[in-house]
Amino acid sequence: MRIDLHSHTTCSDGTFTPSALVQEAARREVGVLAVTDHDTVAALAEAQAEGKRVGVRVIWGVELSARDSAGEVHILSYFRAEPPEAFRALLERQRLQRVERAGAMLQALEKVGITITLAELRAAGASDHSIGRPHVARVLLSRGYVTTFSEAFRKFLGPGCPGYVPQQVPDPAEAVALVRGAGGVAGLAHPGHLKDPATLDRAAEAGLQALEVYHPDHKGDRVAFYEAQALTRGLISLGGSDFHGAGGSRAAKLGDHPTPPGSLVRLEAAWG
Repeated sequence: MRIDLHSHTTCSDGTFTPSALVQEAARREVGVLAVTDHDTVAALAEAQAEGKRVGVRVIWGVELSARDSAGEVHILSYFRAEPPEAFRALLERQRLQRVERAGAMLQALEKVGITITLAELRAAGASDHSIGRPHVARVLLSRGYVTTFSEAFRKFLGPGCPGYVPQQVPDPAEAVALVRGAGGVAGLAHPGHLKDPATLDRAAEAGLQALEVYHPDHKGDRVAFYEAQALTRGLISLGGSDFHGAGGSRAAKLGDHPTPPGSLVRLEAAWG
């Protein structure tokens, strides 16, 4: 049995519906799956119902957006049950900000001669509930402005690029406090993406409980480095595929880069 604690559905920027994601987990012999959509838990009810049907344990999760002076930071958040209403209200505010941000990105791209329609975004997986940079990147790829998904971020959607619009989100320390205050376990996603190593220090000082050690973007000696970081700091070592389905920049499949069983035991203990 494999444990994958990082996955996405069509409720944020994935291409699998919640039910289809859980079915894929069962096919891939993933026995424990955390659904961690960006800033929403909208997929969880459907995913848990499908998990009961096919024999996959689905954990309540969310990938909470944060930002510090160095750039974007993502906090993986895990809950024993549905998060409290105040936390869900925070997620709804973040979702609305994502929608507003997407509109501003489209306006910015139009200024450089790239017009993207709502129909194109919907064809790329966007919805009234979820729209973000990955959906815009898929349109840019389909229209031939770029040749790869990651190139869309490098040329158009990343910091300093024509279509970039910063997020209005909490800083990492505040995000950790919000998760813990809601009864969740807070982990730092893909630390290999951090622009400033001190971000991990600040998050740890704020009460960070876990670190995503095993991730498809951690190449070479990065896994060993983050294993040591987790051990030194007393953090739970997490792992997951960061699976988004088809059309992404990663080849990782559900169940790749799994969480060690002992880490799941520690995660459950941290809830209680």
